[in-house]
Amino acid sequence: FSGIAVDQQTITLKPGWNAIYVELEPVENQITDVFSGVPVESVWRWLPKDIGKDFVVDPAEGLLSVDGWYGYFPEPRPEAFLSNLYTISANTPYLVKLDGNVDKTITITGKPVLRKKQWTTNGYTLIGFPFVEGSEPSFGDFFATSEAHNDQPIYRLTQLGQWEIVADPYLSAMKSGESY
Repeated sequence: FSGIAVDQQTITLKPGWNAIYVELEPVENQITDVFSGVPVESVWRWLPKDIGKDFVVDPAEGLLSVDGWYGYFPEPRPEAFLSNLYTISANTPYLVKLDGNVDKTITITGKPVLRKKQWTTNGYTLIGFPFVEGSEPSFGDFFATSEAHNDQPIYRLTQLGQWEIVADPYLSAMKSGESY
């Protein structure tokens, strides 16, 4: 990253499940570095081999047995030996389960990179968007000019690990650092 401008992204994690979106290519991309000192139970990334495959309804039901999910479990968790996710990448959504009852933040230092969004036809796409915090549009405004997205359902992950439909896209703001 020498000679390339770097920026910082701060993401607040709430106890329970979080659907986050990493906007920067981390200088330190090892997952153990990004989540150092943060009591995460697990971190998940969706990398399906079959892009049209169905998405998971409830991450609390377990993701290890679902093809396409890669997970990280920090030591000394008993399932740590099952980890198969080792790095964090830019323009990528992750599901993070935070242990405890206190909000925690992670700060990622890295460079912005541009990658084309890949949408799944007739299936679910886990995706986020790089917004300026405090200036995020509503879902309705953001997708208003896209005929392909008209009347398509949008889901937001609750802290209990349930995907909840965004009832009124024009009254619900998108958030920097969140994935849907």
